[in-house]
Amino acid sequence: MQMDTISCITKGVKKYIQTLYAFSNKQGLNATYTILDGIWSYLKYGCVLNQYVDGCFYKRKYFERKNMLTYKRWCDIVKRYNHTDDTKILQNKVEFNKYFKDFIKRNWINPQVVTFEEFDDFMRGNSEVIIKPLDGWEGVGVRAWKMGDSNGVRQLFNQLHTKSLLVEQKIAQHEDMAFNNKSVNTIRVYTACGKNSKKAQVFKATLRIGVGESIVDNSHNGGCAYEIDLETGIVCSRGWGQRYRDNIIHPLSNRAVMGFKIPFWQEVINMCSFAAELIPAVQFIGWDVAITQDGPLLIEGNHDPDLDMIEFVGSYGYYKKIIHLLEH
Repeated sequence: MQMDTISCITKGVKKYIQTLYAFSNKQGLNATYTILDGIWSYLKYGCVLNQYVDGCFYKRKYFERKNMLTYKRWCDIVKRYNHTDDTKILQNKVEFNKYFKDFIKRNWINPQVVTFEEFDDFMRGNSEVIIKPLDGWEGVGVRAWKMGDSNGVRQLFNQLHTKSLLVEQKIAQHEDMAFNNKSVNTIRVYTACGKNSKKAQVFKATLRIGVGESIVDNSHNGGCAYEIDLETGIVCSRGWGQRYRDNIIHPLSNRAVMGFKIPFWQEVINMCSFAAELIPAVQFIGWDVAITQDGPLLIEGNHDPDLDMIEFVGSYGYYKKIIHLLEH
């Protein structure tokens, strides 16, 4: 077992060095310095490889690195400030929809606990639905279904009845948000709730837009993310994603994203702040919000929201600010 552990660590270090070597050559950087700096950044700050490369940590100065939310610091925050029992409300989509029922604003059903007749009635009232794993993340396993698909309602019910899946009414997004009509383009809103004050504050928000045929907008699934100015609700940064970088025009729709004003922005801020204060034991949350013609609604809340949107998109250096808000 000990030899297996040593072998695994050796392979990991080798891959780390190889990746940094290839990256330094691609960027025209000094390979020796980049490799040593990458290793030092991990040991000193807890910065993992993707943040060093994709998050431009290699560009940051010493005084900037002190304030960066790195993977290790992120892990410490999630472990220290998010109470384990209450995170279950966010991890299970049925529990989430029940707890935050006033902010869901769409029909949903749990196929595991209903009869076929109840499921059939639901489907007749919702010709297009989204099917999600109860405990899924980053859009994994999410698919669409509409009346007329080859699978009839009875066949769909038989497929879903014994599985941990949730069926929801498809969200009709605000017409101004339809940069990509294949996906509901959402807003990730980060809140920190004070340990003593029990008051929540939004400290960062990003607009996420799908690209291509995917029905989800996550950057991990090819989408782009853009920072939103918290005061005005206006997109204020270039785009960031796994495939597309530094764009101000959406790659497929050719619509300008930078400068776009989010509809119902103050309502978005108010809703997420209020929702965060309903679950103060989970102090650090990333909310996924959709905008309809009638206003914003909650899609889900994440007790371990990825740090990419915080430190890779637009402004950076949030670590000390987050700690200050959480300790308030």
